[in-house]
Amino acid sequence: MADFTTQVTERLYQCTHYYATGLKGTLIYYEQSAGRFVLQKQEGKFPLAPPGLLSFLADDIRHNVEADDGLARFLALRLLRFDQQPPHQPPQ
Repeated sequence: MADFTTQVTERLYQCTHYYATGLKGTLIYYEQSAGRFVLQKQEGKFPLAPPGLLSFLADDIRHNVEADDGLARFLALRLLRFDQQPPHQPPQ
């Protein structure tokens, strides 16, 4: 799981990817101008400290991945490039 969270945080830091949370209209990305992770929901944007991000990722894995081999598939569904934008994609 450490490799998973490292890969997610690295891609978010690079500002090339966002994390689709699986909840409609909700995603996580890194806001470079503010130097922080952001949880964007339909209600607005909320700062997300690194420990909160790691906790969220761990819970997401625990609740949605049944076997170790499913982790790569799960990552492919959740960690998306910004050119694969959902309707509520944050401005860059």
